[in-house]
Amino acid sequence: MQLNPKQVRGAWEDGFTLDVHIQSSDFIGYNDYGHPQFDSCRFRKLWP
Repeated sequence: MQLNPKQVRGAWEDGFTLDVHIQSSDFIGYNDYGHPQFDSCRFRKLWP
């Protein structure tokens, strides 16, 4: 398994993500159970 750690900024002392996989995410509403739903555009995998 290959990891590509990246540091991320936010409301925490120190944050990291192991890989970038979501390019954008738009809120589209709530489902029948009241859970938020999103239309997410993922990055195309560019490495093997």
